[in-house]
Amino acid sequence: MKKLIFKALRLLLLACLLTICNISTAQTFRDAEIIVTVGSDGTAQVVQNWDINIYNGTEYYLPFDNLGPMDITDLLVYEDGEAFISEGDRWDTDRTRAQKTGRCGIVRKKDGVELCWGVGEYTDHHWTISYTIHNLVMNMEEYDGMYFTFLNPGLNFPPEHIRLTIINDTGGEPWTSDNVGIWGFRYHGTINLEDGAIVAESDRPFGYNSGLTILARFEPGLFEPAAKLGKSFAKIEKQAKKGSDYKKKRSLEEWFFIIIGIGFVLAVLSMIIALIVTIILKALGYKYKKSMFGMHKITGWYRDLPLEGNIYASAYAFTKGNRFFWQTEHENNIIGAFFLKWILEGIIKVQPIEGKKHKVNLDFTKDANFKDEVEALLYSYVQAASGTNKILEADELDRWARKNYLKIIRWPGKATDAGLKWLKSKGILIGPEKATESGCEKMRHVIEFRNYLYDFTLHKERGAVEVVLWKEYLIYAQLFGIAEKVARQFESLYPDQFKDFSQTTGIDPYLMQSVIIATNSVSAKAISRAQAEKSYQEAAARESKRSSGGGGFSSFGGGGGSFGGSFGGGTR
Repeated sequence: MKKLIFKALRLLLLACLLTICNISTAQTFRDAEIIVTVGSDGTAQVVQNWDINIYNGTEYYLPFDNLGPMDITDLLVYEDGEAFISEGDRWDTDRTRAQKTGRCGIVRKKDGVELCWGVGEYTDHHWTISYTIHNLVMNMEEYDGMYFTFLNPGLNFPPEHIRLTIINDTGGEPWTSDNVGIWGFRYHGTINLEDGAIVAESDRPFGYNSGLTILARFEPGLFEPAAKLGKSFAKIEKQAKKGSDYKKKRSLEEWFFIIIGIGFVLAVLSMIIALIVTIILKALGYKYKKSMFGMHKITGWYRDLPLEGNIYASAYAFTKGNRFFWQTEHENNIIGAFFLKWILEGIIKVQPIEGKKHKVNLDFTKDANFKDEVEALLYSYVQAASGTNKILEADELDRWARKNYLKIIRWPGKATDAGLKWLKSKGILIGPEKATESGCEKMRHVIEFRNYLYDFTLHKERGAVEVVLWKEYLIYAQLFGIAEKVARQFESLYPDQFKDFSQTTGIDPYLMQSVIIATNSVSAKAISRAQAEKSYQEAAARESKRSSGGGGFSSFGGGGGSFGGSFGGGTR
C-alpha cells in the first residue's frame, strides 16, 4: 500500500512539474515598444509594437479600469502592417478563434474598458496596437499631472522587456528636468528624460506582479488640459509613493548593507531551491525544453562536435535550453571556454606562479587577429584589463570588471545572440526557443555531446578518439563546466598521449588542471564582481535621483490607485 501511495505522489509531482513548466514555456512575450504622443489638451495617441508568440486562447485582451475622467477609444490592431477589422465598442467575447481572427474591438465596463483582438494562428506574432487616451494629462490644482498604468500586473504571460517613450507634441516649451518630474512604479528598470521625452525601460523580465505605471508632474503652462481632476498633485503623489522606494531616503552606506543582506538571503534561498530542484531532477531526469530539443529527457551520446563546431550556437543551446536553472549560471563558462581556447591555440601563454597551486598569470602580449568580432571584443577587454605589460595577473580582470561592469555583463549575451543568429540562418531554430523537427535532433547533439564527454570512461568507442580532437573536446568541456573531469579522464586513460598533447600546446601536463581551474575561476570572479558593482551603482543612482522626480531607477513597490490600473489580461 505504501508503495502505491509513494508511486501516486511521485506521478502527481511529475504531472505538476510538467504542467507548470509547459505553461511557463508555452508562450513568450518577448518585447513591447510603447510610444505615447501627448497633445496640448492632454489627449494621447498610443502605439504599441509587440513581439510575441501565442499558443492558446481565442483572443488577447488588455483591461483598463479606474479611468475616472479618462476614456479610451479608437482601437486599431495591425499584424505585420495589415489592419484588423475594427468592431468598435461591439466586441463579442463568446466566439470561436476563427470568428475573432483579424478582428478587434472594445468591451465597455462600469469604470473601464477591455481592448480585445483575435489571436489568430498559434505562432509568432508582430502586432501593432494603437488607441487614444482622452485626458491622460489633467489639471491637478497646482500642477498638471499624469498617473497611468500602461501595462497591468497579472498578465498570464508577462513581457521580457518593455520600453515606453512619452513624446511632447504640445507645440510648446520642451520638457526638461526643471519643469517635469517623473517616477516609475511596479517594474525593475529606469525612467529618464531623454532628448525632451520621458523614457521608461525595464532591465529584467516582468513577473506576474509586475506592471508599468508612470507618474509625471508638469509645471503650469506646459499644457492646457481639457479635464480638471479636482484633486491636488500632492495627494496623487503621496498615494503613488505609498509602499515605494521613493518614500524613504537612504544613504549609500545603508544601501550597501541592504544589498549585502539581500544578497545573503537570496544566496541561502538559492542554495535551498537548487538542492530541492536537483533532487527532483535526479529523480525524474526531465531537464530540457521540448520546444528546442524535441524531448525533455536526453540520455544519448554524440561523439562529434555539435552544430558544425559553432561554439556560440552550442553555448546558446546549453544556456537557453535548460528548463529549470537560471541562464546566468553558465555565463562564466562561455568566457572560460574562450580563455582555454586561446591557451590551447597558443594565442596566450601561461606563466605559473611559484608556490601557488591553481594560480597562473596569462600573457596577452600577442595582438591576435580574429575574424569573429565577438571573440575579438572579449580579447580586447582582457588585454585592456592586463595593463601596460599585457600580463593578466591575479585579480586584474575582476578589478577591471568593477569599472567596466556593463561590458563584462553584456558580453555573454553577445555570444549567445551570435549563436541564435547562426541557428536561425541554418533553419535549425524558427524562434528563440522553437526548433524545427530536424533542428531538434541537431540541438540534442549538444546535450548528447556533453553526456559523451561526461561519461567518457564508460564509452566503448573512446579508444577511437584522435588526440588532435582533444583540444576541441576540452574547450567544449569548459563550456559545459566539466573540463576538470574530462582532463582527468584523458590523463588517466591515455597518460602517454596526454603528455604528448600537453607538449604540443606548450603546457606542462601537471599544469593542465591548474590552467583549467584558473581560467574558469578568473571568468567567474569577473562576472561576479561586475554583477555586484552593477547592483551597487544602481542603488547609488536610484538614491541620488529618485526622490526628487529627476528620473533614475524605478520602484517596484508603490503605484497604487493609478488611472487605468487593473489586474490580469493576456490570452483567454
